[in-house]
Amino acid sequence: MTSQIILRLALLGVLYFAIALCTGAAMGILRELLLAPQFGKVTALLLELPIVLTLLWYASRLIYFPATRKVYSLQGLILSGGLALVTLLLADWLIGVLALGRTQEAILQHWGTTVGVIGLAAQILFGAFPALQGLLAQRSRDYDY
Repeated sequence: MTSQIILRLALLGVLYFAIALCTGAAMGILRELLLAPQFGKVTALLLELPIVLTLLWYASRLIYFPATRKVYSLQGLILSGGLALVTLLLADWLIGVLALGRTQEAILQHWGTTVGVIGLAAQILFGAFPALQGLLAQRSRDYDY
């Protein structure tokens, strides 16, 4: 990979992260205000996740596989999705500490709860979407690799 491609993939990863952060924040507010009081935190999260993951699947498709048919290697898609995932996890941690006043221990303990494990699994899936779509594109021969 050339440095231009690496830079482009890094920028795409940051864009993908920003879309995920905004989507997750908006849906998280709705989840906590509307769904969690009625259904509980776990059920509310399970109701929210299909919507969020569907939106992020399409966002990934638009970002990494535009109509111009620009093609990235599977390795590049893995790295860019990984950058988006790490940036999202870091932002999640920073929001917890700086905006919500949580301690590191509280954040780590949260990841051990049912809601935390489901949320972390969804975040990992988000990071894998670009590579998964690259594999699907290879199999369907939509793109020449």
